This record gives sequence, C-alpha cells and structure tokens, in this order.
Amino acid sequence: MCNNKVTKPVDYSKFENVLKEFKKEDLHLVLQKGVYPYETVDSYEKFSEQLPLEKKDWYTLLGDKNISDHDLNFAVKVYKHFNCKNFGEYHDLYLKLDTILLKDVFDNFRKTCYKNYKLDPVYSISAPNLGDAVSLKITGQKLELIQD
Repeated sequence: MCNNKVTKPVDYSKFENVLKEFKKEDLHLVLQKGVYPYETVDSYEKFSEQLPLEKKDWYTLLGDKNISDHDLNFAVKVYKHFNCKNFGEYHDLYLKLDTILLKDVFDNFRKTCYKNYKLDPVYSISAPNLGDAVSLKITGQKLELIQD
C-alpha cells in the first residue's frame, strides 16, 4: 500500500470534480490512497458479501504482503462513513473515486500544459509526443519534411 506524506496544505480548489460529488467534510477520506482487496475478488458473489475484515483477504501479490492495520482500519472507516451495505457498494465507491481523481489530475495537467506551453496534451498521442511538441515550441525549431 502507499503511504502519502503531505508536506504543504492541499489546494482543494484543484479537485473540482471531487468537490462536485463529495461534501467538503468527506475530503479527508476521499483524497487519500484507497485500498482494495484485488486478489480476493474472484467472483461476482463477493460483491454481495460484507467488507473482508481478515488481513489475509487483503494480501497483494504485487507487493507480496498483507494489508497494514492502518490501511485495513482506513478501509473499514470509509465503508462505515459512506454507509456501504456490502462490498459491492465499497467497490463502486472505490471505482468512482479512482475515476474522479484521475479526471481532476488530468484536467490540472491540461491546464498546466496550456498555461506553460499553450499546448493541450489531449492532442498528443503519447507523453513523448507531447514532449516533442514542447521542445519544438520552446526552441522554435522547424522540422523538414522527410521524403524519399
């Protein structure tokens, strides 16, 4: 799991989409790294069960470790705070948050790119392609058309 250290106050205004979906008093829960028992979810029936409370159910092959007590307590806190009736509701909340946060991050990335370079990364097929565009814009270099 991830242990995030915040070194300066969070600028909540950058989370426009999160603020549309969640109350300000929920931000301390939704702006943290969520936890999810990926290896445990092996059938649709798991979604109608309660949140798994045993650490072994949160084991991750990727990290080759069990969940920490802190992270398990955080999952339980989120589950209770948002009145999840079963694991399926926790799952939906986790996915919703993941998607909304990704949108906020990308929206801010777009604003930063436009502010600094007057370029929108949406029109680049990849990060290297965006990097090339930025390099050409900054240097003013013109490329010749390569022909046979």
